[in-house]
Amino acid sequence: MKKYDSNDEEGLHDRRGHHKTDDKVDELERLRRENLRLKRQIEEKENIELAELIREYDDRFYHILGYRRMTVWINHFNGKNYNKNRIHRIMKKLVFQTFDKAIVASPEANPVFHSDRDFQYTSKVFQAKLRENKMEQSMSHVGRCIDNGPTEGLWGIIKSEMYCMYEVTDEKSLRKAIESYIKFYNSERPQKRYGCKTPAEVRTEVLETNTPIQYPIPENKRIEKYKSKWIA
Repeated sequence: MKKYDSNDEEGLHDRRGHHKTDDKVDELERLRRENLRLKRQIEEKENIELAELIREYDDRFYHILGYRRMTVWINHFNGKNYNKNRIHRIMKKLVFQTFDKAIVASPEANPVFHSDRDFQYTSKVFQAKLRENKMEQSMSHVGRCIDNGPTEGLWGIIKSEMYCMYEVTDEKSLRKAIESYIKFYNSERPQKRYGCKTPAEVRTEVLETNTPIQYPIPENKRIEKYKSKWIA
């Protein structure tokens, strides 16, 4: 029994590595082995359900939750008591799955991968994936919220225009409005900085030439003010 307790199912092998059959182990050991298998099956099913919850809450909170806050919200709203380390492992796995799907969709792309400093993107495993696919990693600096200025600016545009274009009454209509507006923004909304072209038109141009046009980056007075005050 001590051998089984310390080595799990490996304890059921003899010195030559042969697996002991059920008729050669006592009843208690056999029951414990069956219990271990059942426990693994239950955990696998729970992990699938938990992964769906994580996806749901990740979308609901616009991908801003780290694993600690994700644990708090899931446990609070679902009456569960999931361990944060378990949620940590599943969130890392989901990030890798999404990354792998993107690689399959665009195998020849070698983009700059920009993200915040969350645990999924700072792990050695994920950084190895980036090197394997010849991608350069980019992250916001510590304490430099202004690095996310372009993204926050886009969300500001979405919020100021979207609610004037679509009726939003609940979560379902909000999701539909965001999806519809982003399609509009990319394909139908011309921008002055691009010479009255849409982002989709500019992207097509870039993909069709080795020397794409360098469009000017408009000056943002708030960002410049921040830099002059806080950045030497």
